[in-house]
This record gives sequence, structure tokens and C-alpha cells, in this order.
Amino acid sequence: MLLPTPISAQETTLAFYTNMNGAVLTEEQYDRLSQVFSEDTLYTMTPETIDLVKDETNLKKTEKESYIRIDTYYDNDGTLVDQVETEVSEAEALNFGDDEITTYSWNGTHQTNMKRLHMQVIANGYASQKVVTLTNTWLSIPSTKSYDVIALRPGSNSMTVNVSTSTISGYQKWDGNYVNYDKNSDNTKISSSFTGKGGIGISMNIVDSVTSSLENSMTVVFISGADPFKISGTYQHAQSNVTLSESKNYTFSDKGYGNVLDFASSVKSKYDQMQGIELSYSFGEELFG
Repeated sequence: MLLPTPISAQETTLAFYTNMNGAVLTEEQYDRLSQVFSEDTLYTMTPETIDLVKDETNLKKTEKESYIRIDTYYDNDGTLVDQVETEVSEAEALNFGDDEITTYSWNGTHQTNMKRLHMQVIANGYASQKVVTLTNTWLSIPSTKSYDVIALRPGSNSMTVNVSTSTISGYQKWDGNYVNYDKNSDNTKISSSFTGKGGIGISMNIVDSVTSSLENSMTVVFISGADPFKISGTYQHAQSNVTLSESKNYTFSDKGYGNVLDFASSVKSKYDQMQGIELSYSFGEELFG
């Protein structure tokens, strides 16, 4: 695994930090961006995205997060019987144990998983470019490891992606290791639209050997002059094995899972239908911090 390594200011006045894609920041740029972006997001951003924000001095941020408990019930032959989703407090989620599995009288099983879903929108005041990051953090490692899907859908009146689409990045961080995704990955699906039916989705095959920590994230630059700028995000977990092709068999719609992903009928039952998250950025609000 490669780690970002700061370089002494005595060695050079230009390069203080280089991320995994070769994007370079001065110490001043790095200090400023690390106030609004997480270390993992900075480390995995495309050079094109870095170039858009590295010299901005008036970045504003709005963010939102939710903690979701998902109780899944299986019959004794492994057939999915029922699923209950509950939004819980941060304290309840963080106090949850990994081994929350109980057996019932019919010899079925009940498994509970916790996730934290976080979204942020960062922009330079009235600028049309919006940098959106959606991150799903597993607070308990899932038993099924197949192609999960993380996706963003902007509201109507917002262009889905920037002109070159070179600002799409994503990562799966497992036990401190990275799997990187970009616009050229077969795992990435892009649909452009001005009517709320466009979006970006990345299918991430959960690493089988993960044991202690798991996080999935994507960052996209959208172009929109809408005020407010509205964005919806979702993370859908595969409850049974799916192929990459199956995981990409969806369209973007506010009628879909998490108000983002409308899976084909043959695929719908294979995903957990976790609720999504929505955020609105308004030009006139002081949103930093």
C-alpha cells in the first residue's frame, strides 16, 4: 500500500504532498484543503479535481450524516425472510458489537449491521462547480461480500457530470488498504441528464479478506447554477452474490432505492434497500465548518 508522504519545506517550496494519483500540493494548499476534505478523499482524488480546488481560498461546505441499523432475517436454509431498517443515534451505532447474531426457534438467523452514511458538498461561493463526496463506513463487517453500489444523483436543473468526467474518483478502503476507481473503470456507470434522471454509480466488489475496517467513498464534480443545488446519494449492499453486470443493471431515478438507484426487477431483491441521504447547497448560506 502507498501512503501519502509529506515532503519537508526545506527540500522544496513546491511539493509538500503527493496523492496516489500523482496530484501535488504545496504545504499551504494541503493545509487549506485538509480543513474541508478528509485525508482519504484528498489521497484518492483525481489530479483534475485537485486542480479545480487547490488555489481556492473561499471554499464553503455543507454536510450531513446518518447512522443506519439493518436487521436481516434468514430462514434455516439461508433464504432471506425479512429486513428492518432503523435510523439510530451516533451513540447507539458506535456502541454496537460486531457479533450481533442470534438464533431463533425455527433455526433461522438474525444478523444486524451498522453503517454510517456521510455526504458533503463543497463549493466556492457562487461558483457553478460543486465537489460532492459520499462515504459509507461499515461499523460492523458484512457477512456477504459481493458488488455493492454507491451512487449520486443530482436534482433536476443540474448537469450530471463535468465536461471531461475526469473528476470522478472512488475508493474502497479495507483494513487500511485501497482499491481505487475512476471514470475509466468497468465498475463505473455514468448517465448524463438535466432532468434528475442522470447520475454516477460505482460498483465495488467487497474484498473477501476484510476483517477489521471497511469504507466506501466516491467524489464527483457536478456543474450546476441551481440555487439551491440538490443532490441525493445512496449505498446499496448486496445481500447475495451478484455479478458486476447485475450490479450495474439500474437507472437513476427518485423512485429508486435511496431516491437514486432503480434496479431491474431481476436484481432488486438482491440489495438491502437502505435509505439514502439528501443535501442542499445554497449560495447565500455560510456553510463552512
